[in-house]
Amino acid sequence: MMNLSGIHKVTMNRMEKTIGWRLSLILMIFTQILPAQGNQFEEVVPPQGRAFQHVTGISQAPDGKMWFSTKAGLFSYDGHEMKSYRYSPFEPNSMSSDQLDAVYAGPDGRIWIGTIGSGLDCLDPETGIFSHFHSDTNEVNSPASDHILTILGDRDGILWLGTNNGLDRLDPASLTFTHFHTIAGDSTSLSYNVVGTLFEDSQGTLWAGTGTVYGEPDFSLGGLNRLDKTTGTFTRYKANIQDEHALINNKVTALFEDHKGIFWIGTAGDGLHSLVRSTGVITRHLIDPDHPENLSRPPLNKKFESTDFITFIREDTEGGFWIGTSESGLNYYDPAEMQVHHLESETRENGYSARTTWKAYTSREGVLWISSLSGELFRVDPHQKMIPHFKTSGVEWVHGFYDWPNGALWIASDELFVQNDPRKELINRIKAELTQIQEPYRYVSQIQPYQKELWVVGSSGLIRLNTQTDAYTHYFGRGPERDSLTNPFIYQVFIESAQQIWLGTFNGLNLFNPESGKITRYYINPMDLNSFFGINFINALLKDRDNRYWVGTAGGGGLYLFDPVKGLLKNTWMSSG
Repeated sequence: MMNLSGIHKVTMNRMEKTIGWRLSLILMIFTQILPAQGNQFEEVVPPQGRAFQHVTGISQAPDGKMWFSTKAGLFSYDGHEMKSYRYSPFEPNSMSSDQLDAVYAGPDGRIWIGTIGSGLDCLDPETGIFSHFHSDTNEVNSPASDHILTILGDRDGILWLGTNNGLDRLDPASLTFTHFHTIAGDSTSLSYNVVGTLFEDSQGTLWAGTGTVYGEPDFSLGGLNRLDKTTGTFTRYKANIQDEHALINNKVTALFEDHKGIFWIGTAGDGLHSLVRSTGVITRHLIDPDHPENLSRPPLNKKFESTDFITFIREDTEGGFWIGTSESGLNYYDPAEMQVHHLESETRENGYSARTTWKAYTSREGVLWISSLSGELFRVDPHQKMIPHFKTSGVEWVHGFYDWPNGALWIASDELFVQNDPRKELINRIKAELTQIQEPYRYVSQIQPYQKELWVVGSSGLIRLNTQTDAYTHYFGRGPERDSLTNPFIYQVFIESAQQIWLGTFNGLNLFNPESGKITRYYINPMDLNSFFGINFINALLKDRDNRYWVGTAGGGGLYLFDPVKGLLKNTWMSSG
């Protein structure tokens, strides 16, 4: 009997150079061979599980944290913990209001927040202190309005604020404001003072969408604006129902540029457009009931048609197109299928449970965040692939499996289950060998191929099956040889060669030579031999590419590095990978 008590216990990050590559390879294979089963929506809920009461803005900070502005305060989220920031009348350094319309996480770590009627706030996350910027008609160097609808940071580090009283330029270094307003009779000024959406394209040009459907029945108010940052003048793009190469509606609510450089514009009504910026020519992408596969916005909601508009246009990292609306759910265009999928609460497809959408944001890891008008926040990972589910009658726990080249599937569970294998007599004989132990202790733990053989292990020993002749040998079934193992209940097998079979049991590790019948025993703790589920329970075995042996244990033992030559395990921490 050999002692393993000097085993080298390691943490996972120290093993990346040794066994991590195998896990990466397995994941890569699954990603390549398993098709995506549609985007899956994961709902993110705030602390205490209450609704967000409308997420109005989404941004990601340089440290990776996500920030959400809502009608119930500000939230940060690091993937595990969500923290909320609220207004307090007793704390002057708290937020100005819980009613928020926009958030932008700056490259310097500062978080800029647009409130509804209480001005612009800036949070220093290190101190938790908010600075306040309120509109003052007597002070030029202040926001043009206390209602900040949207915030954009451009490539030069300048902040642009869309308000209900024009467009503001804010230099975050000097904290100086420059205002842009509609000027009567000046066609180079901003087309309308309600600026609800901003976008900087790949050429560095700033675009401003103006107009609103809420409380503004005048169709002519709004339009798309392109700013010349050098001159401070605007080029206007206005709606003209009669001109098929003009906007269909002046309420411009969404802007986006895709990876091909196509510029997209979303408006109220049936208003999905693309723009050729060099010529100014606009193409309308209208809903076509005869061709539902064509890229378009979702069908208009007749009940709320006056307030139904495109809330966002996004392209995910897989090339899929997302078009959200205020009243009709969203459309997802799958480029692989060349097919449009309509998602809303009535369909409940892939976990999406809202009729409305509001904001969309793609984080640096490629995750798409989507909020709804009704308070939901969803997370969609387009890289996530769904593993197909295979129904297996009578099987609840699957410990292992083997997929034969002929299509048969052998499954290790509380007994051996076999599907699509015509060798009924052989399977019944092997099952009889494997069920010598009665429930609740009966199980088959692993099915391991090796060359032209198949090894099946469990509570009734080992079955060594010749896959060409169907001849098999049963080791450690009943009788004295069963007691020669450190424990007769085998949980893991690692076949190093025909003469070296490693067996992990409920109480110790065994090296078995089938030709000679010799068994070498190893324990992690030789003083704990009577514990059935103790530290000596071996439940994982691996030999890495550097010919080192790794032993995984249950019962709180953890992971160990094993030296079979010395019969001992290292008792000092590894100094390198």
